[in-house]
Amino acid sequence: MDVFEFEGLNRCQSVCGVEIHGRVVVVTQLAENQGTSVTNAWPVLADLIMQHYDLFSPEEEDVRWIEHYPPRPGHIESRQETWDEVHMVRDFNTHKMDPNRHPWTRLAEEEIQNLINPQDRSGTT
Repeated sequence: MDVFEFEGLNRCQSVCGVEIHGRVVVVTQLAENQGTSVTNAWPVLADLIMQHYDLFSPEEEDVRWIEHYPPRPGHIESRQETWDEVHMVRDFNTHKMDPNRHPWTRLAEEEIQNLINPQDRSGTT
């Protein structure tokens, strides 16, 4: 996982984790981030990641964006691990939240594994 630095809301220095699996990008909220959360950074964060990692495709194939919050047991902000697909539409090289659907869809661990490791779907080892 790469640590990706970005300028968040109110020019606040922020960081997140980024993993790229083909056309699926997993963006992880890092515990050390003292700036804007990944949840509050969409859709600008998607634009920054697309530019930084040169993810633009001549076929205009959409990237699937996954927001990941790792577990934080025993922490004052204790939470379970979550994976959510973030629904955006792209207008040229700019992302917007998709106005035709809820912005986030919760995904199960198995769904994530199928997205980032599609070759493992057959069940063969």
